[in-house]
Amino acid sequence: MLLAAHPEGLTGEQAATALHEHPVAAVTLRAEVARLRGLLGADLLRSRPYRLHGSCRSDADEVRRLLRAGRLGAAVDRYRGPLLPTSDAPEVSRMRQRLHDDLRAALLHGDDPDALLRFADTEHGRMDWTAWQAAERMLPPSSGRREQVRAHLQVLDAEPAPLTRARRGSGDRLGRRRTGSWWRTRCAPRTSALPPAPRW
Repeated sequence: MLLAAHPEGLTGEQAATALHEHPVAAVTLRAEVARLRGLLGADLLRSRPYRLHGSCRSDADEVRRLLRAGRLGAAVDRYRGPLLPTSDAPEVSRMRQRLHDDLRAALLHGDDPDALLRFADTEHGRMDWTAWQAAERMLPPSSGRREQVRAHLQVLDAEPAPLTRARRGSGDRLGRRRTGSWWRTRCAPRTSALPPAPRW
């Protein structure tokens, strides 16, 4: 995922900083690269700088493409949850938060209450008071879902302030979650068919 996000490549120092919160020995990074090269093959993973040689796209790229096209409902359906939730790599954490914030902002400033409610009625949106308030505002007066949304807002208003205060701003910080990940990076090498690239 990191290399797909940096088609220009990463130096060893950049890769170490992106993957590890604290400094690591060069031999540790080389071992990680060797494992990745064993999965991808030398034709796809190049060095100096570390980069993917071929056409790669990730599910995160698809979410962003849909957002640029204004297809909010499709972007929500493709998103499904935080990016690589089990990863604690610093750069992955930043990518995870940026993607979530960009999708959330597009929904809050859009005019698609259906898409916003699909986002809000999930594990990562159920406590988002601002999203539910925006959904109530967007729904037409005749919508039968307004009562459901108002009822949920009342539940959130009854929660202790620390649980909802951050949700009223730009969105809470997404932490590492010990759940499975559906996010994928798919690469088409220029020379031979290889299996999909892992999340690195």
